[in-house]
Amino acid sequence: MDFTSFDSRSVADEGRPLHLRHPSTGELLWDDQGPHLDDDGAEVPREKPCLVYVLGTEGRVAQEAFREAAKLPKLPDDATMQDYHDRLCVTARKLVVGFENVDRNTRAATMADVDWFLALNVSNPVARGKGRSFAEQVLAFSNDRSAFLGKPEASSSAPRSRSAGRTPALKAGRKRAGKT
Repeated sequence: MDFTSFDSRSVADEGRPLHLRHPSTGELLWDDQGPHLDDDGAEVPREKPCLVYVLGTEGRVAQEAFREAAKLPKLPDDATMQDYHDRLCVTARKLVVGFENVDRNTRAATMADVDWFLALNVSNPVARGKGRSFAEQVLAFSNDRSAFLGKPEASSSAPRSRSAGRTPALKAGRKRAGKT
C-alpha cells in the first residue's frame, strides 16, 4: 500500500480550493448564472465556483501562523465580536493563497485583497444558523485533514471542482485562471 496517500503535510503547503458559501444561508457561491435551462429545456450546470485557495493547518506556513497568534496577548473580558474576529484573521490571512471567481467591484480579487475579503463579515460565535463568516470558512477548511490528505489526484475532499487538487503557482496580484 502506498502510504503517500496519507501525506497531509506536504499537500497542506500547496493549498487547496475552498468553494465559498454564503455567510448567512450557507449556500454555495457561484460566479455564473447557472443552473439554468438551455433552449432544449436541459439544465445547464454552473461552471464557475467562487473559490479561495487555502493552506492546510498541518503545513509549515500554517504552523508559523499559529505560533504568531499564540504570542498575542489574551483578549480582555470585555472583548467584542470584532476583537475575536480580528484574532481569527491573524491566522486566516496567512492561510489564503489565491482567489478564483471572486471579484472586488469590477476587478478580480488578488492577494492584496485578503484583508478586504476576510473583513467583509464578522465571525459571530453566538449566532445560530447555517452560515459562517469567510474567515471561519477558511479556518474550518484549513483544519479539515480530508481536504489535504495525500497526493492531489488521490484527494477525495469536498468541495470538488475542476480545479480541485491543482493549484498553479501564482505571482502576487495575479488572478487564478478561471478554468484549470
